[in-house]
Amino acid sequence: MFAKKREISEVLLKDRFNRPVLRYAFGVTIIMALSILWGGQLAYLIPFLSLNFFAPGTKRPTLKGSIGFILMVTGSMYAGFLFVKYFYEDLMVYIPMLAVFLFLIFYTDKFSFVTKLFILIALLAMPVSLDTMTTVQWAYAIGTVMVYGSIITILVVWIVYALFPDIELPDELTPAKKPKPDPKTRLTAALETFIVTFPVVILFVTFKIESGLLVLIYIVVFSMMPGVVHKAGAVKIIGNLTGGIVTIIFYQLIVIVPNLLFFLLLFLGTALSFGNYVFSGKPIGAFLKTGFSALVMIIGESVLGTGNAGSSVTERVLLIMTAVLYVIVAYSVLEAMKNKKITNS
Repeated sequence: MFAKKREISEVLLKDRFNRPVLRYAFGVTIIMALSILWGGQLAYLIPFLSLNFFAPGTKRPTLKGSIGFILMVTGSMYAGFLFVKYFYEDLMVYIPMLAVFLFLIFYTDKFSFVTKLFILIALLAMPVSLDTMTTVQWAYAIGTVMVYGSIITILVVWIVYALFPDIELPDELTPAKKPKPDPKTRLTAALETFIVTFPVVILFVTFKIESGLLVLIYIVVFSMMPGVVHKAGAVKIIGNLTGGIVTIIFYQLIVIVPNLLFFLLLFLGTALSFGNYVFSGKPIGAFLKTGFSALVMIIGESVLGTGNAGSSVTERVLLIMTAVLYVIVAYSVLEAMKNKKITNS
C-alpha cells in the first residue's frame, strides 16, 4: 500500500508546485483566517472539519455535491435546533431520541464522512451551552456557525482547487475505489461506535460539561475512524503527541509575537511542513496527518474558544490525549470481548 502511495507521490512531485500540498496548506489557512475574523461560537471547529476536503485521496466536490452538502448541513442544523428547543427540557424523552439519531447517523452510508462530522458535532454541542446563554440560544448559535461554516468551506475548497488543480495520474496509479461495506458490517461498526460514544454523550449532556467539550468532540471524531486499535491506535497516540508538542511550541511563538499576520504566516508554514509529509506516501504521513489535525483543533480552540481563558494549551493537549486513549481502550475492550465470544463458540 505504501509502495503505491510513494509511486503516486513521485508522479505528484513531478508537478513543480506539488499542488495537493499547497491546497492542503492554503485551504486550511484561509479557512482559519476567516474563522478568526468571524469569531462565532465554536468557529474553531470549521478549520478542523475542513481538513477532510483537502486530505490525500480527496477530490474537489462536484457542484451538485457541494450544494447537497450545504443543504444537508442546513437542514440538519434546523432539525437539531428544533429538537433541542422542544425536547431538551425533558431528558427522559430527549436522551432516548438522541440515542436513536446518533445510531442512525453512525449507521447510514448516505452521508459523507465530513457531512456526518458537521451534523454530529453540532447535534452534540447544541445542548452543552455556556453559562451566559440559554440552551436554545446556544443551539441557534451553533447551528448558524455550522451552516455558514459549511458555505465558507465549500467556497474556499472551490477557490483553492481552481488555483491548484489536480494533475492527471496514469491509469495504473489511479487509486481504486473502496467498495462500500455491506449492511451487516455497517451495523456492527455503528453498534461499536455507539457503545463507545454514548456513555460519554450522556455524561456531557446531562451535566452540561461545557469546559470539556473538546474531549467529547475528539471522542466522537476518533471513534468514527476505522481501525482505532493495535497499530492504528499507536498512530493516533504518537500522531497526537507529536501534534501536541508542536502546538505548544507554536502557541509560545504567537504569545511572544501577538500579531495576526505573524500567526497566519506561521500557521501556513506549519501546514506546508506537515503537508509535505502527509502527502509523501511514507508511513510517517499517517502519524503527522493525525498530529496536524490535533494542532488545528487545539490552536483554533485556544485562539477562538469560548471556554476558560486561563486554560493552557498543555491542558488542551492532555484533554485530547485523554480522548484518544479512551477511544482506543474502549475499542480494545470490545475487540477482546468479541474474540472471547468467538473462542467460546
